[in-house]
Amino acid sequence: MKRKVKSSIHIVKANIYFILHSVRANSSYSVVFTDEKNEYLYDKDTALKKFRDELKKRRLAYEKRTGRKLQKHTVTLLSAIVNLNQEHTLEDLKPIIDYLEKTLDTKVVSVAIHRDEGKLVNKTTSEEFYSGADFIKGEDEKLYWVDEYKNILEQVNLEEFEIVKNYHAHLEFLGLDSDGRAIKRNRLHKYYFSKLQDFVAETLKMERGFSYYKANKKAPKRLDVKEFKEVGVAKREGAKLARVKDLKEENKLLREELKKLGAQREDYAKLEALVKELKEKIKQKDLTIAEMIAELEKYKQKIYSKYKYKDTDEPVPYSELAEYYKNRLNKASQKQKELLDRIKYLEDENGALKASKSDLEEENKKLKEEKSYLEEEIKKLKSFIMQNYRAEITCKTCRRVTEHNPYVVVKLKKEGLIEEYKQENGRMFVKTKEFELEEKEDKKSFQVKVDKSELSEEEIEKAILLIMELRGWSINDIVPRGSDNFVEKANRVIVKLKMDIAFNDDFGNNFQNNPSAIFRRKF
Repeated sequence: MKRKVKSSIHIVKANIYFILHSVRANSSYSVVFTDEKNEYLYDKDTALKKFRDELKKRRLAYEKRTGRKLQKHTVTLLSAIVNLNQEHTLEDLKPIIDYLEKTLDTKVVSVAIHRDEGKLVNKTTSEEFYSGADFIKGEDEKLYWVDEYKNILEQVNLEEFEIVKNYHAHLEFLGLDSDGRAIKRNRLHKYYFSKLQDFVAETLKMERGFSYYKANKKAPKRLDVKEFKEVGVAKREGAKLARVKDLKEENKLLREELKKLGAQREDYAKLEALVKELKEKIKQKDLTIAEMIAELEKYKQKIYSKYKYKDTDEPVPYSELAEYYKNRLNKASQKQKELLDRIKYLEDENGALKASKSDLEEENKKLKEEKSYLEEEIKKLKSFIMQNYRAEITCKTCRRVTEHNPYVVVKLKKEGLIEEYKQENGRMFVKTKEFELEEKEDKKSFQVKVDKSELSEEEIEKAILLIMELRGWSINDIVPRGSDNFVEKANRVIVKLKMDIAFNDDFGNNFQNNPSAIFRRKF
């Protein structure tokens, strides 16, 4: 029997047995029809390998992000079940696969279309019987009725029934995103499901099911395959004639409820009268199980009628009152779950921050070690420079050695020509922006210290004039010593200064009489 169904997709927690079921690697009582072939995107081995490879990547991402191992109870696999029509193929599912992978940051590892499950509908009574629950396929490929323990009773006469196939697809995908976060907890919310249902209906060109989200109503619990079949069985059981044994069991349960309620003697009396009446009907074989339960339900509603609505003063039915407290309990439980999930999320983030802090501390330690190493290298380099670039300015005769004038030092500092000046045991120490002058113990020479590889001629000239001003040396007294490069530059500077003196009397007189003026004129 060909049928058109409304589109639907729902997602449940899964494990590797879902993959085995999808690719029909395990036997199943529900598989009964063989006239149409199933379709599989991957075989068992390929699907399991893809799942394990992807799970390994996402587990490592979680451990790197949080610094902790993935918890054992984490949902690592999810399964989406999609309603289909007979004409749908794997090609029709590819947009849905891409949508799930893109919006959930996941990876689909197994896809299967099943055309071997369904139900039988009696042509006369419209009674429904479900594969795997009411009938199974025998070894001879024929269909047989079974009891609740799957014991074969008799062969099904297919001429009395219409076959209604349950065309559907299974899509198994990772329950963790690429950062190792749980998809079910962080991404699967009501708004997402509403959009997903819209997309599936449009993609498969099927009529969309009722939108509880848009109607702002609570969706009923989605029954899985097993529960769905149990409901069908229950409907048939309800049509059976009631037995005294059934009535006793219901009466016992009802009395327990009355006791919890704190019922009065009159309530028990009314129940006894009802039970007596129902027994008579059972003896006359005029009462089904469904009718018996309905009568007992009416009685329970009357017992609860002491509770009334505020606006209408009408009694509150038992079922509605129970639903009210059930909803309150569900809301409280949901709120508690949200808080626990929030706590869990914050704990994960805290773990990640601690791991990040540990990484930064380790990096800081390495940088400090590198800094210490570089400082040591700089010291060695400076030492090497000083050893390989020596610069001394020496007095040849020292005919004119004078003590410095404190006023001159103050003025030089004020004008920014020197930065520091001090004396120790009569030796002079001077620091400028470009170099340092350190007088030796014999007071006949100054060592010129620099941080760079060498001094320019202008800097050498400044050093010579500074020494001449502070110690009163004549240009003819000065002899450079040190590396070849320094001596060559210093001799050029000394020749230049002597030529300036020789060709400019005014310069020469000022140079001999007032070295400070010449120094300031130059610098």
